Amino acid sequence: MRWLFLFPLVLQSFLLLNANAESTLHANGQETQTSWSSSGDSVLVVLDPSKKEGFSGFLGGLEDKGYNLTFRSPKDADGPPLTEHDLPKYAHVVVVGEDVKTFAKDITPQTLVGLLSGNTNLIVALGTKQSILTSLAPEFGLILPPPNTNLVSHFPEREDPISVVPITPRESVIPLTETSKGKKGQLLFEGTPFALSNNPRLFPILNAPEESFAGDIDVTSDVLVDSVEKGGEGLWAGSKMAVVAGFQAKGGARVAWIGGGSLLQNKEKSSNSDYAKDVAAWAFQETNVLRIDSAEHKLIKGVGSSGNGTVGQAQEQYTVGDEIEFTMRISQYNPKFKLWEAYHGITDLQLEFTMLDPHVRIALPPSPGRDGKREKGVYRTTFKAPDRHGVFKFVVDWRRQGWTELQFTETVPVVPKRHDGYDRWLSAAWPYYLGAVSTSVGFVVFVAGWLASVDERGKGKKKAE
Repeated sequence: MRWLFLFPLVLQSFLLLNANAESTLHANGQETQTSWSSSGDSVLVVLDPSKKEGFSGFLGGLEDKGYNLTFRSPKDADGPPLTEHDLPKYAHVVVVGEDVKTFAKDITPQTLVGLLSGNTNLIVALGTKQSILTSLAPEFGLILPPPNTNLVSHFPEREDPISVVPITPRESVIPLTETSKGKKGQLLFEGTPFALSNNPRLFPILNAPEESFAGDIDVTSDVLVDSVEKGGEGLWAGSKMAVVAGFQAKGGARVAWIGGGSLLQNKEKSSNSDYAKDVAAWAFQETNVLRIDSAEHKLIKGVGSSGNGTVGQAQEQYTVGDEIEFTMRISQYNPKFKLWEAYHGITDLQLEFTMLDPHVRIALPPSPGRDGKREKGVYRTTFKAPDRHGVFKFVVDWRRQGWTELQFTETVPVVPKRHDGYDRWLSAAWPYYLGAVSTSVGFVVFVAGWLASVDERGKGKKKAE
């Protein structure tokens, strides 16, 4: 029975070892996750059950990664809800509604937009028919052609219909695996294209081929002329159109817009399923995910706050002319090992020291290291506090298409120097110093001479009397 008394000690030792391991992991810039995604592993798939088999490659790839898939029919009012207690129930939602005109009452544009506020990621597959999804797309900056308009291409010559357009995937803002770039040579797309507005949060992922255009495949007249009449040749023709686009919300949630569910389906002699997995990896926040681990500033040289600042430590306020060092640590999520790793690949990061307008804008480059030690994920720079006192802010605002936005703001006052904080002697003021000294010496000589002449005059008068 002695082991019963030893059990609490063994349990306490295990917890301490576990805590030490976690603290060491954080110190090395690595933090483990339990999911391929940095935001969760629960997925709701809104899909017609009769078409589930055609998406087995895409859905099976998600399950292989450990995602928990829940299925729901688009028109099923009694299916799993998108929200629970006004909060998103799933980390990711896939909506395939290419042939669906009406959805269940709880699947509305307002509901889908509300999911983004809860950091839920979306993959939306559009169709040529009018639906709530085509009504929602313009709110994100997508410009859709008229209903029943397909992407059409007569080149290259092929046995497939002109509405099944081969597209060769190219490098874009999202990372692509070797299997989706060239294993089977091309993608086979069937659906509607769209143009993109100048929304800064919207960007193309996959553009239409240069020889393609948007048109109605059921008419016998010149389709190109018909497309020009609908919207203009420049808008509905060529690579200016997109078939896959990405949107990143302010809170970090991502949306992947796909012009047709065919890119998610199993297609022979194509890499559709592999490409769909890469798009889902970006949309589910597996790739291109960054975060700011820490940011700090400290006094390098100067008088510091109140005239007695400690060099090498952060100050509550800085003095005009102080030399300040700013350091930021950034990490990237690694879905393969499910942990956060120090990231050293940003080369255009900037720091602003601003009061209404930036008084200092300087590059924040990766640190080359200190004392012979390499510092991974550390970005560092130094600058002098401007010759103006007031309330300033350290600002880092890094925004790039397809990447997580990095934003940091911290307020710090900058005060003027104390009365004893100025230099006693200025080299530029030596002419003034010499002028003051020469004037003083001249005045003394003049007074001494004048007094001496007065004494001589008095003695001469006395002798005359």
